[in-house]
Amino acid sequence: MTKKSVAAVKTPDVLSSSEYRGFWISFKNGEIEVGREHESMPFLHWKDKDPIHIHYFSFATWTDVIGKWLHSCEGDGEMQGDQPLSPLEYFNAEHKLQNDLMKGYSSQIRPLSNHNESLTVEMGLVVFYMDLRENESVFNVNGFLQIHWKDKRLAWNESHYEGLNILHIPSELIWKPQISLANSIDHTMNYMNAATHVTIMPGGVVLMIVPASFHALCEIDLRNYPWDTQKCSLIFYSYFNGGDRIDINLLYDTNPEYSLTTYKLIKNNQWHAVIDKAERVLTPDEMNYKEYPEIYFTFELKRKSPLFISTLFLPAIVTMIVCLLSLWMPPNCPEKMYMIISNMVVLFMYLAYLNYILPTNLEHQPTVVSFYGGTLLLVTISLLFTVITIRMTRLPKPTGMPYCLKKVIIGPIGTLLGLNWTGILISPTHKPLETLNGIATSFEHSQSSRHNEISSHQPDLEQFVVDSSSTGANMEWMVFALFIDRILFICYSFLFGILLSICF
Repeated sequence: MTKKSVAAVKTPDVLSSSEYRGFWISFKNGEIEVGREHESMPFLHWKDKDPIHIHYFSFATWTDVIGKWLHSCEGDGEMQGDQPLSPLEYFNAEHKLQNDLMKGYSSQIRPLSNHNESLTVEMGLVVFYMDLRENESVFNVNGFLQIHWKDKRLAWNESHYEGLNILHIPSELIWKPQISLANSIDHTMNYMNAATHVTIMPGGVVLMIVPASFHALCEIDLRNYPWDTQKCSLIFYSYFNGGDRIDINLLYDTNPEYSLTTYKLIKNNQWHAVIDKAERVLTPDEMNYKEYPEIYFTFELKRKSPLFISTLFLPAIVTMIVCLLSLWMPPNCPEKMYMIISNMVVLFMYLAYLNYILPTNLEHQPTVVSFYGGTLLLVTISLLFTVITIRMTRLPKPTGMPYCLKKVIIGPIGTLLGLNWTGILISPTHKPLETLNGIATSFEHSQSSRHNEISSHQPDLEQFVVDSSSTGANMEWMVFALFIDRILFICYSFLFGILLSICF
């Protein structure tokens, strides 16, 4: 050749000295392509930026090389170059590449020449927002899936298409792996059929981005509400294709944490993701004797609960204090019942509130509900004992306390309960004391010494609401009512402490 070449490519062993080899040459609208017989992809391509009419063409070997050519031309007896230029069939190289790739392409066939092989599909997840609806046990994630696979039918030579090294086409034109969300609340949802585009590289590598809102079932455990942590997962798999046909793997197999991206996560007002991880799990199918690879994207969500300190924890403390204070009031004081009943109303309202905001079909009862329910039970019991003690102290009694009860109150137990001063109101014998100005007195002491003893315990005696008609027997039963209140106070303090340690 005497002139400079405009296009060249190395083709070792493309010709043979012992047999004819077939080639095709196409020239149209300034584009010239050369390829092997029975191959649709050209190995040589050149485009004339200033095309001219082609009237004649010839074949030649390299200088000093002898060759023999057999050729035939298509085109109704006329040269294509003799025809006037028509509008461009392809708008640009991208248009031409897409058209060439789609010739004879089937989107129903896996992109493998050997049907016994397994196609590797890699996937990752980018999360923008997540939320958990515990009343419905639904975990919501907004983001998009990143799915990679290789389709050899979509490979091309960049030099044949003006150096084009990337192609974007609608996803419905090519084969796609059918990947589903295993724990979806709606199994009719097919995320892979979403109207999106795929990105194809020259080697046939396909990248598909699937934007979607995923709604998955999540097992809720509200035992520690409102300081609970929930664990929810998105499980992806291909049910109709086992691992022997489609092998699903993480996008970054060596670094699984990179397969789950949350750096663009929009903060949720109620939940905070404390842990997120991606893992691949092989699940056996006993019916089909196959193993199905599944991709787990798992999140641990911790509830943000500063508000609940004021709305649940502090009212719980207040109801306990009110209950204990009611037990410290005089045993025959009617205001005790008003305090206890008001406390019961508050507890009923909080239980109704918790029943409104929490699911009713929980497997385990939240501890905060157990606390308010247990507190309501204890307050009800205290109301029962209050009715008994008020009745005990208000109705006239013909006889005093049994002697065995007197011994207990006057003894070490009474001293431990702070009732050692009540000895002035209790007869050490089987007979009750008589009254003196509303306060019991004994025949065994002089009136003057009795008044001195009463005066020294005046602050303690103010715990009683007495009048001049109170008999010695009534005063003894009033001391017994005070004894019951002190026992309940100690027991309730212990029980409330246990409830707080368990529930909060």
